[in-house]
Amino acid sequence: MVTSAGDEYAARPASVGRPNLTADLRITGAGGQPLPAGQVGELCFRSPQVAKGYWKDQDATKAAFADGWFRIGDLGYIDADGYVYVVDRLKDVVIRGGENVYCAEVEAVLFEHPAVADVTVIACPTRPWASGWAPSWCPAPAPAWHLMTFARSRRAVSPPSSARRPCT
Repeated sequence: MVTSAGDEYAARPASVGRPNLTADLRITGAGGQPLPAGQVGELCFRSPQVAKGYWKDQDATKAAFADGWFRIGDLGYIDADGYVYVVDRLKDVVIRGGENVYCAEVEAVLFEHPAVADVTVIACPTRPWASGWAPSWCPAPAPAWHLMTFARSRRAVSPPSSARRPCT
């Protein structure tokens, strides 16, 4: 649905590109309303290239399609020049203290630490009305508290205490 190659890719490597000529793209808020350029929301496509629904799965089709738009489950934004940026998966957003925390951003921060060779961050419920995030990293020769201190120094939020678990 989007294309990024050559000079356009070199100029904006963080972008996934611009919509193809046969595709319409919009960013929608939690209520399904279109959002302006620069605001993060769910990416929705409409195109002859998009399937009409899921094969023999009406429930999945109903959940993913609204008014001809396919809700792909990715969060992103469009810049003023029409380039699309993917921020995270919709289900990987953690709302902590009223702030949206994107697992991909936390992963990117932890990847900068020299003791981290690989990392994944997942959303995990902590209370019925909130969620936290839990990183798992491999290998982790540095103590867990050292990595958490590093992450805190780069982020405005603190991970839950249950997040101090390196994988083995």
